[in-house]
Amino acid sequence: MIKKQHETIEALSVSLIPLSEDIAVLPLIGNFDPHRVSNVRQNLTEGLHSRFHKVVILDITGIPSIDEQAVEGLVKIAKAARLMGAQVIMTGIQPDMAIEMTELGLTLDGISTENSLQSGIEAGMKIVNTISKNY
Repeated sequence: MIKKQHETIEALSVSLIPLSEDIAVLPLIGNFDPHRVSNVRQNLTEGLHSRFHKVVILDITGIPSIDEQAVEGLVKIAKAARLMGAQVIMTGIQPDMAIEMTELGLTLDGISTENSLQSGIEAGMKIVNTISKNY
């Protein structure tokens, strides 16, 4: 029963949720280990391949803590999304996470950040509108 619950939680925490034709959210919940990074990256790239989104919002509000390995995993996930043609916005970075990231000297080059999912969605809409105006 515990294994089944774990599988259910893992499946829910790697689902790419479309908000519109152009924007999707990937809410990340729970601890972030190499196995989870691999699952998230696989699901994200498959989701972007089957239904192209211009913007992907990685919401990490549900990740309780972060270490260097987890940050590197998030960067790998974001790079995979960018290789699939999507702009990436990361939301929900907690204060202790920001401190840990800066102390480790890690950067999120090429990844936009917003403090909340709501502001991430607003930023995503602006990106989509800018892209649409250029075409």
